[in-house]
Amino acid sequence: MASGSGRSMELLDLARQLGLDTGEAPRIQPDRCLNSRFRQRECSICQDVCPVEAITVFHGDTRTLAPPRVTLDEDTCARCGLCLHACPTEAFEHPARPVWQHRLRQWNEQLSTSAIELVCPVQKEQPTEAPVAARLQTGRCLAALSLADLIDLARPHAHDLWLDDRACATCPLAAVHDDIEHTVHQANLLLEAWGHPARVRTYARDGERKGEPRVVPEHDGQQRPMTRRDLFNVLRGRATQVAVTMAAEKLAPAPQAPHPSPRYRLNTYLPRERRLLTAALERLGRPQQEVLDLSELPWTVVQVNDACSACGLCARFCPTAAIRFYTTAPTEDTEGHFTLTFVPSDCVDCGICVLACPEDAISLVDVIYTDWLTAREEALLHEGPLVPCEDCGQPTAKANPSLCFTCKARRERQHRLTDGLASIINPERSSPRQGASPAAEPSTPNSLDQGGSQDLD
Repeated sequence: MASGSGRSMELLDLARQLGLDTGEAPRIQPDRCLNSRFRQRECSICQDVCPVEAITVFHGDTRTLAPPRVTLDEDTCARCGLCLHACPTEAFEHPARPVWQHRLRQWNEQLSTSAIELVCPVQKEQPTEAPVAARLQTGRCLAALSLADLIDLARPHAHDLWLDDRACATCPLAAVHDDIEHTVHQANLLLEAWGHPARVRTYARDGERKGEPRVVPEHDGQQRPMTRRDLFNVLRGRATQVAVTMAAEKLAPAPQAPHPSPRYRLNTYLPRERRLLTAALERLGRPQQEVLDLSELPWTVVQVNDACSACGLCARFCPTAAIRFYTTAPTEDTEGHFTLTFVPSDCVDCGICVLACPEDAISLVDVIYTDWLTAREEALLHEGPLVPCEDCGQPTAKANPSLCFTCKARRERQHRLTDGLASIINPERSSPRQGASPAAEPSTPNSLDQGGSQDLD
């Protein structure tokens, strides 16, 4: 086993190889962190996946009012790129990542007629054992490849896409191999659901498919491939420098927040990786599976039952505006109306809506109609009449009594206090009050195929 100083040197050397062009570490966008948005979320995904413990998550302190924060030790960071897509709200970003992804896609399109293998810098210029015709040097740890990357890189091929993970077992970043395998598994679930012939393969998972070592052409994915126009310009002696553009990526459009008022909704941000993933699935065409199990995929389906008080907190705290809240205010003569909608493709399965709901009216399910992942339409979650709260006058869902969640909680506290004092004064009255109504039967949440929908594009 390598000594501490030896391992540090290995990591330093690896960081130089994996550095995104400039060698800079990822940048933190603290406002996007789930903990900054909703402290009770207590997310630690980035800290958990970091293979060198360079990321520290502080969940805040309610006693000292210290806010949550995330810190990155740039000297320890190995530049593996895993945190850039592991964080569901993209609290980590790197300015060179879009260029890197675009170059890989350019090379992949040029090699689309061949079976290819993606290679990390450690495995540079090595014979392959996979049934491929070419190798593409990624210049990064394979953990930097997101689910959107694997779907888009597998899409043009009729053959399987291979990842050369032979060096992972002895690499200083060996801890990320499980994450690589998990992303590969997710990609294969989606490729199968869409009926695509290709699969993503690794040596660890598919060793029985490999053959004898042999040398095949290897291309540097960090260099921009030369197009016919570039070659024509060179032959004419024109010194041109072609800028890399991201226009060809065709990202899914960012959502428009339904309520721009800062009083109602916190700032929202649909991560670029999620927009890439939605666009990648759209490019696969129509899915072949009607229904998809989401238990191992980065989505969930939100459902709302009749306990909803129309407080709108689920939509207020949703980081991507996947949940949306529309209201028509009540007047002295007429009732108002509220509507909750849900955009499944924009949900990042953060769970904040469940934590934020004061009525426990929200549940999450892991089954969806597959085409909803690319439809980007609003599904009806819940709706109903809106009336003034009987105590404070704030708009709330019509009920009996019609109380907003704040006044309802205050009344419940008063009842508990009254009952507690009564039991002390007269113990014989400590039993449940006669005539109390039984608990209401839980209502069945709306499914995604109910209600109207609104096209977002």
